[in-house]
Amino acid sequence: MTPEDAEKAADEFQKDLSRYKFEQETQRDKALVLIAGGALTATFAFIASFTENHRPVNIGWLFFAWGAWTATLVFTVAGYSLSIKVYNLVINALSEARWADAHKRPRAAGWIEPVNVASSVCAVLGFALFGYFAYTNLAERSNGSESKTRKEESFKEVQRSIERKLPPPLPTPPAQTSP
Repeated sequence: MTPEDAEKAADEFQKDLSRYKFEQETQRDKALVLIAGGALTATFAFIASFTENHRPVNIGWLFFAWGAWTATLVFTVAGYSLSIKVYNLVINALSEARWADAHKRPRAAGWIEPVNVASSVCAVLGFALFGYFAYTNLAERSNGSESKTRKEESFKEVQRSIERKLPPPLPTPPAQTSP
């Protein structure tokens, strides 16, 4: 194999690796957007089941989870934007035959991986925070720690319902006097 053939093969291999890396990053970013967006949607949809019949506890954890999932979406969009900027810089350098600039690593490229890591960390953090919120609220329910007043209200409501269905009480007979 000649040096030119080796260089050509190395260039082809590098192009393939770059393409595979780009496809993998794209799939990861799509998955993060799907997961974080789905988690936000699901928690908004099912928040009523957590708040039904009792006041939710530790509601701040839910807000932090929403914030983490929103940050996931923001970081993912930022990562996409940085990637597009880097690709455009390299494409422009190649199309203008600035070979030295095309082989330099753009400064924005150094931010892509940290932004992607931050996106992943925020997604996991969101699930952990929501898990804690769900656990504390479900534990609150299953421990039977509904307030006594709620149980008393339920008992009184049942008692009133029964009283409405019973016939009115009979009049008391007059007291008998002895002759």
